Order: sequence, then structure tokens, then C-alpha cells
Amino acid sequence: MMPEHVAASREESGIQSSGGPAATGSGALPFRSVMVSGQVLTSRTETLEDYLCPRVDHLLVVALGGAYHRGAPARCTEYRLGAKFREWRIPAPAVNRGSWWSPLGLVAVFSNYAWQILRGAWRGGRDFDLFVGISCFSGLIGVVLKSLGWTRRLIYYSIDYYPLPSQRCFNRLMVRAFYAADRLCSRRADLVWHITARISEAREQYGRLPPSKYRQVEVPLCYREGIFRVLSEEHVERWTLGFVGTITENQGLDLLLDAMPEIARRCPGISVRIIGDGPYGPEFRRRAAMSPEGRRLCFHGFLRREEDVLGWLGRCAAGVALWPPDEGNNIRYADPGKPKLYLAVGLPCIITRGAEIAEIIHREGAGVAIEYDVTDLVNAVMKVLGDDAAWLAFRQRAQAVGRRWTSEAILGRGFAALTAFEQGGAGR
Repeated sequence: MMPEHVAASREESGIQSSGGPAATGSGALPFRSVMVSGQVLTSRTETLEDYLCPRVDHLLVVALGGAYHRGAPARCTEYRLGAKFREWRIPAPAVNRGSWWSPLGLVAVFSNYAWQILRGAWRGGRDFDLFVGISCFSGLIGVVLKSLGWTRRLIYYSIDYYPLPSQRCFNRLMVRAFYAADRLCSRRADLVWHITARISEAREQYGRLPPSKYRQVEVPLCYREGIFRVLSEEHVERWTLGFVGTITENQGLDLLLDAMPEIARRCPGISVRIIGDGPYGPEFRRRAAMSPEGRRLCFHGFLRREEDVLGWLGRCAAGVALWPPDEGNNIRYADPGKPKLYLAVGLPCIITRGAEIAEIIHREGAGVAIEYDVTDLVNAVMKVLGDDAAWLAFRQRAQAVGRRWTSEAILGRGFAALTAFEQGGAGR
């Protein structure tokens, strides 16, 4: 979601910037001033931004770039009484994954982002009722801000966890450092939001911190109400698969390309729309150009406007979310946004097993969960698209299941849990 367009739409809709709390009549929260920090363009940061903006008097959002993603539109945006007050870009350096100097580069990248969060808090007044740190890094800086007295409350939004790599390498050292930082954030936060219940199990298993030692509530990934829209069947490209996301080697696009010859043989009208780009983008496009069925893939690249993303995606007949079962892939402890975005625009989802959402989609008939296997993928595509009646049934179930994860419901419960803990004086 692109916040600048969200903010522009708010301003154009005539939101007033004076005369009392912006949240009046909008489900006001018991926090006057809130600061949020997380990675830009991952949906979590923008969804929280959209939810909080009309509900608090003062909101400061620090949207960071990714350590390996160049050109991210990192920014700091401040809202007062529901309207954008000011915004400034922040440096977004990145490192080349796998290069010999990447460990030193990561130190520089995260040092820069730590400074940018602290600088944003300083410029925002150093007096926040609540800081929401999305991911361990932002949560750790939130611990610092709380120690400095710049925020009175801290929510640590725990969005992933990593099993310890079996081989001794730099990644193993990084994961151990993550365990230590995660334990500190969990203990020092007023409330831990788990994006999936599996994270508390992983923290106890790998981080040696049982759930009884901290306050917690499950807050799965969600989307604001405005994201949900479904095209009528006559406007859908009946034989088109959709993919949206960062193009990396662990996104399963190689599996899709390997399956395309057999899918095309059984379904001659098949095509794929790929929305997004990333470090593996150039190499994957070269692979596609060399494939006999590569002409069926349409690369849209990175689309900055939310409406463009949703428009192209909504025209597809189904979405694919394919992650390989690699040791370093933490999908088991994640709640990926890709499949939920597909459901939000009415697309049945073909998804590899691993994440909890895959089992929900399969069980509820909103798509098909498969192993990371070419034959499984081909059969799943035919099961979802091969028959009109079956496709319509999958499509209706996708719309119904997707409605479970609106920010109005999910985030409302998350903030209510913090208030309940405080009012009840619950111990950790």
C-alpha cells in the first residue's frame, strides 16, 4: 500500500486539521500520540498507518527500506489530527546478498536505520504514548526509546522467527543475535503481538523463553477495508495466474516456470502476470526468455500505485504463492501477506505447504495447498482453473475467507488487549 496516495486521499476528502481529536466517531484509541516503525511496502507498516491515522491525534511513521532491496522509498511521515503534517525521505542503503563485505554492510545499514528512528522520534517531540515496533529490529529501538522516556508504552509486533541453521556460518551468528534481541524485546514490551501463534512455540523452543514470561496476543496480518474489492467474472482473465511480491530465489517462480510447459499443454490459454521486482528479477527474466513458454509471462515490474497493483491483480483468475522448503526459509513462522492479498481481491490461491495460512486456505476451499513439486503445481492449476463451476466455487470461498482479516477487526482486538492488560493489572 502506498501511503502517499492514502494521505492524499485523506486530504482531498476534507479531513479537518483542527477542532478536536481526529478519532472522534472513528473508534478512538486511548492513546494521543503514537509512533510506528517498520519496513516500507510490506503491508504491515502501511496497514497500521491507515488504521491509526484517523484514530489518534498525533502519528509518526518511520518506514524503513530493506537491507537487500535497493531503491526502497524509505520515509518518515508525521500526521496531526488525521492529516499529513510533513514527510521527509530517509536514506535507504542496501547491500548485495552473499558478497564478501555484506556483514559489514549490514552493520552500516542497520546503524543508519537505528539513527533514523531515533532522529524521527526526536523531531516528533520525544513524547509518545505508544511505540509499535514491527519486527525485532524496530522493537529493539523501541526498548531504547522506552528507556529514554520518549514513549510510555511499547508493543513489539513479532512478525517472524528463524530456526537455527545447521551449518556454522555468519547466518548462524546472526540468528543467535536475533534470539537474544527477541528475548529482550519480549520481556521489555508491554505487549507482544504475534503475527502467528507458532512464533510463541518457536521462541520457547529456540529462544528458551516460555510464553508465561511475557504478555502476548495473536495479531495476524490484515488489510484495511479499502483493499477488498472483487471484479465481476466477465472482467477476469479466465486463464491468467497472478504473482505479486519481491522477486527473490525463494519465491517459487522457478517452479512455476518449470511447470509451464505441462500447464500450457493441458491449458493452452494460460498466462502469468508478475507484479514486482527484486534482486533475482534480472536473472529470472533471462531464464524466462530462454524458456519455450516464457512468452506467457508478463512482467509488470514494481508498481508504485496501489490502485495499479490491485487493478492488475484483480484481473487474474488465481494467485500463486510458492515457497521452497529450504532450511533457511522461515515461512513456517510467518504470516505472509501475498495469499491474503489474493483472497482480498477474490483470487483463489495455489500455495505451498508450510505457513499456517496454507492449511486454512486448503481446508476452507479457498484454494489448494501443495508440496513444492512440479506435478503438484500442474494438478493444482488444473483443479482450480480447469472447470468453470469449480473455479467459481473456489472464487466465492476465497472472497468469504479473505474477509476474516480486515484491519478494523484484527488491529482493534490487538489494541484492546493492551488496554485490557493495563486496566486489569495483569502480570507478565
